[in-house]
Amino acid sequence: MFLPELYDFSALATAITSITSILLLLAVSRQLWAFRWSITRDKESKLPLPNGSMGWPLIGETFHWLFQGSGFHVSRREKYGNVFKTHLLGKPVIRVTGAENIRKILLGEHSLVCTQWPQSTRIILGPNTLVNSIGDLHKQKRKILSKVFSRGALETYIPSLQDVVRSEISKWCSQSGSVNVFGAAKALTFRIAVRVLLGLRIADSDVEYLSKIFEQLINNLFSLPIDVSFSGLRKGINAREKLHAFMESVIEEKLQNQRSEGHDAFDYILSSAKENGHTLTVDELKETAVELIFAAHSTTASASTSLILQLLKHPSVVEKARHELQLHGLSIGSSCGNRTVLTECGVQRQPTLCENQATEKGGNESICLGTETTCPLFITGTDYCEPVEHSGEQCRDSDLRPPYLNLKKLNQLRYLDCIVKEVLRFLPPVSGGYRTALQTFELDVSMATQRAASLRTTFVLKR
Repeated sequence: MFLPELYDFSALATAITSITSILLLLAVSRQLWAFRWSITRDKESKLPLPNGSMGWPLIGETFHWLFQGSGFHVSRREKYGNVFKTHLLGKPVIRVTGAENIRKILLGEHSLVCTQWPQSTRIILGPNTLVNSIGDLHKQKRKILSKVFSRGALETYIPSLQDVVRSEISKWCSQSGSVNVFGAAKALTFRIAVRVLLGLRIADSDVEYLSKIFEQLINNLFSLPIDVSFSGLRKGINAREKLHAFMESVIEEKLQNQRSEGHDAFDYILSSAKENGHTLTVDELKETAVELIFAAHSTTASASTSLILQLLKHPSVVEKARHELQLHGLSIGSSCGNRTVLTECGVQRQPTLCENQATEKGGNESICLGTETTCPLFITGTDYCEPVEHSGEQCRDSDLRPPYLNLKKLNQLRYLDCIVKEVLRFLPPVSGGYRTALQTFELDVSMATQRAASLRTTFVLKR
């Protein structure tokens, strides 16, 4: 009669022993993992490594970082201070914050540290990109790409860029319901990168398809460098291959019809490479195209979203910006015939960010009387549509379009420039950058970094 009880007790003891053994194994492996990195420190330096945790074997604290997002760095900084060690994406990392620490790292570029992106990013973007180049090859690529952002090149981009922005904002205003500003801004920046920067003449449906593929690439740029089925790295590589396959025919056509003068980034790259005695292959151009889109995409969309958010929170700033535009003759249709036309609302007869207010239409729609076009409710909090004098005279579309800009006019918009800079200072779109230590050096007085350890240097300076 005691056999069942004895059997249950034996099973329970076995389960407890198994669980204890597993927990003990995990604890020992974690300690050995931490010891493995502590013994690789620079023996010639007596200064200690930063505080922090190296996480679990192989994966480190990668999953904590992925799931917690910005909260990961906030919690670690509160616990360990401005400089702490961790292990992310398969590499040991030292996270650095604080103005003095960052200043020392930036001033020590090429002597104390050098730029090096995570392995997954370098694999997905490809071997011929700027981020994967070092030494003389890096200088050569920078020299070729610098012409893409020269003053003359930027001047040629502005008309096409303005047309794309005008068209996209018109679509925002023609939509019913609300608009996800960040998603819309990402779609806009991708369209600008593809059509204006790269000059790819492709259909709208293809642009939307490429945008989704590129989003998949972006979402997996920072992943564990493990190339297996269904891994983030494999998804990123697949997305890159689809982008390259789509771009190949377009690039080959451009190579066959090279222009003597640049009209888009590809033209400037090809002419600059020719001037420097370098011939670019189709593979190099495909990887360069993806890298340029990557550089122009998420950060620009994030900054644009922050700009819209802050303008909605500060209507007085909006009024001053409008006034500056009017002073420089850049308002939309400042006059038409013998009446005043609404200048703050309307792009090709389509109003921009209008708000919920009591109008002739009532409810959640506002009507711009000078355009006879309704503007859907986007975001509450600021009144963007104002009554205008209306005589019944129709305005031409050209009267409602803003004049084309140029760099000279843009440089005269001092207040607008200050707005953009303040938004970038207050809400920087990039939380940090990657550097690799070239030698042992000291930070925060009591910290020495390990030679060849990855440094993740944040550029968010706390006031």
